[in-house]
Amino acid sequence: MIEILDPRQIPDWNERVLQFSDYSVFHSRQWSEVLSDTYQYKPFYLINHDNSEYDLAIPLFSIKSIFTGKRGISLPFSDFCRPLESEKKGIDVLEELKALGKQSDWDYFELRGDGSFTKHIQPSMSYLGHRLDLIQPLDHIYRNFRSTTRRNIDKARRKKIEVHFFNDMKSVKEFYRLNCLTRRRHGLPPQPEFFFENIHQYLIRPGLGYVILASYQKHIVAGLIVLTFGKRAIYKFGASDAQYRNTNANYKLVWEVIKKCVQEKVESLHFGRTHPAAVGLLQYKQGWGCVAQPLNYYRFSFKKKDFVTIKSRETGLHSNIFRNLNLSTLKLFGNLFYRHLG
Repeated sequence: MIEILDPRQIPDWNERVLQFSDYSVFHSRQWSEVLSDTYQYKPFYLINHDNSEYDLAIPLFSIKSIFTGKRGISLPFSDFCRPLESEKKGIDVLEELKALGKQSDWDYFELRGDGSFTKHIQPSMSYLGHRLDLIQPLDHIYRNFRSTTRRNIDKARRKKIEVHFFNDMKSVKEFYRLNCLTRRRHGLPPQPEFFFENIHQYLIRPGLGYVILASYQKHIVAGLIVLTFGKRAIYKFGASDAQYRNTNANYKLVWEVIKKCVQEKVESLHFGRTHPAAVGLLQYKQGWGCVAQPLNYYRFSFKKKDFVTIKSRETGLHSNIFRNLNLSTLKLFGNLFYRHLG
């Protein structure tokens, strides 16, 4: 039976999701609560089930904007969110998605990850995802790092970088300060502050993530937000103060996260998505011994009645403009317009 459900209304949603091999924190009920509360998006989760068991779950949010139109995204502000499916689902998934899109008056729907039904479709856009396998001894993981990565960890140690884990709102606020600096440096506005407040409320405070901050001579110089779900973790956000780049604090942060994950029997750490043109970032992630995998996005246009090619909006003329704006203006832009960009 096909239904459109809201995971916030299903008490055992997370337990059902964890039965699928491709689960991630982005499939969790808590992530849906973050997106719903922050951006007022409406959940449209396409589920096929026989009452006792799900054999298909495609998380979708319906976004309606006077600036960017109407669409269904799986999922907005998420690096990836593969369709969850079993071999016995026995339905035409694409036809169900098209029917839902027509009924919802969407301009398009977008899937962020491969499904069995996308095998013969040309991706609309492709990124790379990097995953580090943690089902091995810690010393073996360390030996698999690139030599430059090991040297940078040692350099941070010699600089006496201090690292601490937190789950309080104060540490989230401190991370947000660093995040604003980093986003401007990259030519992007920062996400709304209440986005991170909701991440704290729904994920970090209940134990599905944490903030890790690095300090140098009593100054907070870098930080990460790591989200955890089941036996998997993702390095979702990273930020730093460029004045202290030569301390290599970010290397100490990631190494401490890896050690914590191994200690807590987490099986993998995902480093998020990367655009293929971001050579420096690719090299950084590969230096940790990660396995690179394609992250394919698929966008179906109802106007063209076909899947279409899309271009990344991460760089362009706007990047130079944003780099030269003050932080107050950038924050205002993020607060006003991020919900239209999902």
